[in-house]
Amino acid sequence: MVEIIRNPSIEQVYEVITQGFVDYYVDVTLTLDEFRERFFDFDKNELRYSAVALEGDEVVGAILGGVKQYGEETVFRCGALAIIPAHRKHGVGQLLLDDQEELVAELGATHILEVIQANEPALAFYKKNGFRVLRDIHYFTSPKHGVPSESKWQPASATDFEELLHGRPFWQHDAYAAEARGASYYRFEDEGKYAVVAMHGNKILNIVANTEDGRFVAWGLSQLGSELELALDSERPLAIKLHQMGWNVSSIRQHEMVKEASGEE
Repeated sequence: MVEIIRNPSIEQVYEVITQGFVDYYVDVTLTLDEFRERFFDFDKNELRYSAVALEGDEVVGAILGGVKQYGEETVFRCGALAIIPAHRKHGVGQLLLDDQEELVAELGATHILEVIQANEPALAFYKKNGFRVLRDIHYFTSPKHGVPSESKWQPASATDFEELLHGRPFWQHDAYAAEARGASYYRFEDEGKYAVVAMHGNKILNIVANTEDGRFVAWGLSQLGSELELALDSERPLAIKLHQMGWNVSSIRQHEMVKEASGEE
């Protein structure tokens, strides 16, 4: 019999996530400290919103969860769902998701998650459970190029960045994520248009602007640096322009899926 245990230890979820993702689309080979930093410090999963599945004394599955507040909207994200390979197709994933949805309902939250587009079994599973695709996430890398010696990008602040945020950003690219990663902020302005980026190393965590002019923002990015990494909603005008400018797009693309709080349309 499978038992669902909430608020597990970090060691329990680490064991299952690393074993359950052994055949995943991307490499998740991590030490315990790397796992804690990536999934908890950066991704803002919390053990109190997570659970493991026990069969006897063996941990056979795990689900991670985190909660953020965006204005008046409470958002609960499923940060990972993994089952030990030998225990798949026995309903363990359904039990874990059902338990998480009880937590989501208690909070009156919107339930979100990301699924790699090629992962058709996972996509079908979440659709069966009432999730729908909200938007697509594409991952871009800028081509190698020279950077002007007199860039128009100037230091900015977290406040400058947050003032331009509209709607709900991707979970891993919002103001919480920028703060967790100790982001640096830069502002670019030209003829009344301006944009602000939050950066960690060569990764652009997010870019916000007072305009939807993709050409302006793309031009600004060309002055920011070379081999930059950026995740974008595929329908955003900037994404379309970066395609045209020859930015490389990863073959790993994701759907962001959502299940609205009970009572919402």
